[in-house]
Order: sequence, then C-alpha cells, then structure tokens
Amino acid sequence: MNLISDSIIDNIIRADISGNKMDVRLSLSLKREFWVAKLNSVLPAALPAAKSRHFQAYCIGTPRSGTHSLAHMFQRHYNSAHEPAGGYIIYHLLKWMSQQYSYSDIKNVVRWRDKKLSLDLEAAHYLHHIADVLADSFPQAKFIFTVRDPLSWLESEINRNYGTRHKPFWREIEDYRYGRYGHPYTKHDTYLQSIGLYPISSYLAYWKDHNQSVLDLVPADRLLTMETREIRSKVGEIGNFLDIDPNTINVEKSHSDKRKKQIRLSEITDTQYLHQQIEQHCSELIETQFPKMKEAWYQQS
Repeated sequence: MNLISDSIIDNIIRADISGNKMDVRLSLSLKREFWVAKLNSVLPAALPAAKSRHFQAYCIGTPRSGTHSLAHMFQRHYNSAHEPAGGYIIYHLLKWMSQQYSYSDIKNVVRWRDKKLSLDLEAAHYLHHIADVLADSFPQAKFIFTVRDPLSWLESEINRNYGTRHKPFWREIEDYRYGRYGHPYTKHDTYLQSIGLYPISSYLAYWKDHNQSVLDLVPADRLLTMETREIRSKVGEIGNFLDIDPNTINVEKSHSDKRKKQIRLSEITDTQYLHQQIEQHCSELIETQFPKMKEAWYQQS
C-alpha cells in the first residue's frame, strides 16, 4: 500500500470543500464521526437503527464510467445516491490508505456510514478502495461494476479533473490515484502538466488497477459487470441481479451527468502515443476480461 504524506491529511483539515479555511467545526465533525462509528461497533443498539431497504448494492466503476447515471436510474423508486457525503468518506479513505486507520477502524466507519445513509444503491468510484471491506461488512450486498473503454474514459476523466483540481478532498484523492505511480511527464504530457494534471501513463495505469482490483476483491457471485455503453440495454439483467422489477429502473436517466468537454485529447497529444500507452497499460486486462471492448476503442482511432 502506498503511503500518503501527513501533509495531505493536514490540508484536508485546514480547508473545506468551498476552498475556505476550515473552522474547528468541520474538523471536530470528522473526528466525531470516527468515534461515533467506534461506539456503533460496540453498542449498535445505542444509536439510531438503519432504515429498511429494498436491497443493498454499490456501483464501484471508475470515475466517468456511468456511476452517476446508474444512481439516477434508481432514484424514482429507490433510495439511491451518487457520491453522498463525498468529502467525509474521502477523508476516512485517505486515513485508511495512509495506514493511519486499522482494518477495524475503516470497517467501523463504513458500517456507521451505511447505517446513517440506509441506501438501496450507492454509486461512488472511490469505494473500490474498500470493496473488500464492503463485501466483508455486508454479506448480503451486491456490486455493479461499470467499465468504460480507456480511450473515451481518459478524455472524460481529464475534463473532470480539470474542474476539480482546486477542490480540497477531491484534489487529495486524485493525487493519490494518479500521483502514486511517480510517472514522469513526457513531451506528450506538456499540456496536462501546464494545467496541473497528471501524465497519460498514470491515468491509464490507474484505469487498469481500479478495474483489476474490483475483480480481485469482490466475490464473483456478487458482482455484475457491464460496459458503460451497455447500461441501458442491461436493465433487465440489473433487475434480475438485484431481484427487483426492471420496470422500476428509469432508463431515461441512463445518460445523466453529460459534461461539455473543454479538453480534447486529439488537440493536446499524439494519437499514436495514446494507443501505444493503452496497449502497454490496458491491453492485457481488456483481452482477458473485456474482449468486446477492444474493437470499440480501436474504432475510435
């Protein structure tokens, strides 16, 4: 596990999501949540009970792989949310990934958070970091795994990072995701470096690692995998997987969170280099786990 410097955690404590100096209240709230979570593990009956739900599921694909759309597809009939209380859980995830939390610590936080939210479906890419913790904590939970081809994903994620690069919590998790590889910038990354983003090789290494970790950490019988472009056509399969009526899933929301692109890969780097990097970092996983995807991203060249 890669270590995160204490300064990252300190920066989170000092600044709030709006970019202003964090007052003592947020710092205390984050710490209070940790201790309440610990109390919940010892005396669960002393705290409010979880609300009843229709099912329990998590969508843990990469960012920009349809997690937002999936959450919205369920909101008409179910208690569903995309990245709820994101700043709080990212804070705790960073503590876990920097080895400042024990396994029991992060499990306590996860169980208390779940009790508070009582969601049927939570969709959040960063939960893949604790996919095994979730699977262990909630044996009844199921997992939907959305996978987007690396070329279109890369452009979409770069545009998202451009918008979040100055936001505390988000910048820290992105620094962990992409900065941990230590890849140098090349001449093909000049523009990305100039706007404070990461090398193309780091993005694609993360794409591979995120997707592989979900396959490794979640029991196969509790995992439903689909490509992002298949979400709409897989509604029946999703319904069967969760044991619900597929007609309660709103396919009209299957294209939520479309964003205007400010950065186009074809304008900032060399296409041949992009495909070489995809071949280097992603091709083995695609060929072994997502063979239908290969033709799709070759067609984009």
